[in-house]
Amino acid sequence: MLIAVDIDEVLADFSRGLVEYYNKKHGLYLPGFHETMTEWWQAWGETRAEAVERVYEFVRSREIIELEPIPGSVAGIKELKALGHELIVVTGRPIESMDETWAWLEVYYPGAFRRAYSTDFHIISQDKDRENKGDICARRGVKLLIDDFYDYCREASERGVPSLLFTTPWNRHLQLPADISRVNSWPEIVERLKNF
Repeated sequence: MLIAVDIDEVLADFSRGLVEYYNKKHGLYLPGFHETMTEWWQAWGETRAEAVERVYEFVRSREIIELEPIPGSVAGIKELKALGHELIVVTGRPIESMDETWAWLEVYYPGAFRRAYSTDFHIISQDKDRENKGDICARRGVKLLIDDFYDYCREASERGVPSLLFTTPWNRHLQLPADISRVNSWPEIVERLKNF
C-alpha cells in the first residue's frame, strides 16, 4: 500500500528545534506547545503571520538538518517498510528547504521514502489553485495519509484518502469523522497498519 507521511511533528521534532533555535538566537523565551492550544501557531507568535515568519527564519537558517526524529518514528518507518508498504513524504515545508529535508530523511530513514513532495504551505496557502496534500495523495494513488494537521487530513478525505491524525496539542480537542482516525504514537500506527 502507498502511504504518504508528513514530516514535522510526525517524523521530525520541528517544534522543539524551532523553539531552541529561536530562544538561543534571540535570547527570548518562546514557549513550546501546550495543552490549551487550538492552533499550531499559538506557541510561536502572537499572530499567525508572526509565527510563520519565525518558522521561515528557522528554515532559512538551515538548522532543520539538526532536528531530532519523533520518538518511535525510525523504528516505525522500518516496520512499515518490512510490512511491504511503499512510502512517500508529503510536507508543507517550503520548496526552498527540500534539499535539506531530503538530506535529513536520508540520515534517519535511509532509502525508506520513494519521493518527497512539498505544498509550500505557508507561502501559498491562500492560493486556491495550489496543489494541496489531498490533491497530491489522490493523483499519486496514495491509500493512507499520516499527518498531524486536521485540515490536511480533511483535504485527503475529500478525495477519498483516509488518514491517521497524529495527536498534537492543537488537534487533541477535535472530534473526527469516520475516515480520519487518531493515533498517539508510532507503535500505535504500526499496529493499525498490520491490519489495514
